[in-house]
Amino acid sequence: EIAVLSAAQSATNQNAWIAAMEETLKESAFAGLDYKGVVYGNDDPQVSTTQAQGLLQTYPNLKVIIAPTTVGIVAAAQVVRQAGKTGQVFVTGLGTPAGMADYVKGGESPEFALWNVTDLGYLAYAVAAKLAAGEITGAEGETFTVAGLNDDKPYTIGPDKVVVLGPPFVFNGENIDRYVEEFGF
Repeated sequence: EIAVLSAAQSATNQNAWIAAMEETLKESAFAGLDYKGVVYGNDDPQVSTTQAQGLLQTYPNLKVIIAPTTVGIVAAAQVVRQAGKTGQVFVTGLGTPAGMADYVKGGESPEFALWNVTDLGYLAYAVAAKLAAGEITGAEGETFTVAGLNDDKPYTIGPDKVVVLGPPFVFNGENIDRYVEEFGF
């Protein structure tokens, strides 16, 4: 059993991620997962804590809480620890290394992700430079590459002139200390 602790029902980015996850869960590779749905913590620590507690009470066989929100992932990891469910219920999603380091080391959240801030900045700079140099126009469907990003595969400009960085960066016990120490976030 898995469930999602999201921010708010109006969080466009999170709703898009959850919709993509729900589509992926339909694939035969995930047939063994029992998806229990989404609850909303409104990016408020207390509401997120209450919602995570509710998930554990409502679904005693719950194995994973997915929280695509920096507030929700910390709240869920705290709840799992306080409930004595470390090693039985795992938390993953999006969070900051400083907020999650203790829970990675404690086993509540062995892995979680976040966009790579350095790469995101580099991509923004590269897109601006390419626009200024006339190498791209920003038209939907236009493609371009940025050396060192996206495995050197092309990016495609999407609707509303959006360029998506790519897969998020995964934090775990092997790399979390470096990011907390080096970047302090």
